[in-house]
Amino acid sequence: MISDFGSDSRCLGDRTEVLYKYLERDGFRETITKSSLMFSNINRWRHGAVNDTQENYLASCIESEDDFITMIEKFKLRGLPKEKVFQWLYYICLYTYKTYASCFSGTIKNQDYMWGEFTKKGGVCVCFRDELYDELKANYSNGDVLSDIYSFEKGAIDYVPDMPDIYRTLDQIENRDYFLKVAYFTKRRNPYEKEKEIRIAITEMQYLRDFLIIQLIPFTKDYDCSFQNLTSFISGKMGMDITDYAPRFLLVEDICKYINGVYISPNTGAEDLELIKEICDSTGITILET
Repeated sequence: MISDFGSDSRCLGDRTEVLYKYLERDGFRETITKSSLMFSNINRWRHGAVNDTQENYLASCIESEDDFITMIEKFKLRGLPKEKVFQWLYYICLYTYKTYASCFSGTIKNQDYMWGEFTKKGGVCVCFRDELYDELKANYSNGDVLSDIYSFEKGAIDYVPDMPDIYRTLDQIENRDYFLKVAYFTKRRNPYEKEKEIRIAITEMQYLRDFLIIQLIPFTKDYDCSFQNLTSFISGKMGMDITDYAPRFLLVEDICKYINGVYISPNTGAEDLELIKEICDSTGITILET
């Protein structure tokens, strides 16, 4: 399983020419001046102000004791050995609490809707070239055994009539492409379909620690597979704080070279407009006609 866990990332969605990202003034300024891209903790969308339970919906299996018990019972019905159950629980925890995402749109259409939804006070639509993904993956998916590295996935959101049954999804956990597509790139149809969202998702791992935990799992024969022990395992052995929704910022050397240009929202006030123009002038970013 360690080869699956640390395998090279694959692009789950079609390759696109441009990734459109809508940012308000301060977000644009920070992206350019710090030459970095922000990745939000997906649990912040699930539990925070957004309160979108479709985000990271697999988390319910390890946050609700009733759902956890149901999951364990389904694993038992399949006759899985205890060490395999623990191994799968580890993957679920990792992909649940150590995953972050940055969202883009795959189209310039519906721009009036996007301005109103994401730049109510004005801002920009940054047109990133798709090579940005390749640059991030090259810089952060490799490292020495003691450093934090990231597993990368990119995909277009698939809007479906109903979310797949959570236990059928868990049954496919070893089919990595299917599992991750459902976990991070599938949503129930809703008004946000207009966004034509494309998402870059990253899972943070400390290779040596995670490698050792996975390899030692088969020896945990006496481990009590209870909800209480799982929660202590998450915070203790895995070192995860499930209430920490802090984002991650990935540096991109000379981020401007991955930008084709920016559109400026018509909602932008005079002061913000002047600041955005100054940033573009100083960095050579082209302002595009809407």
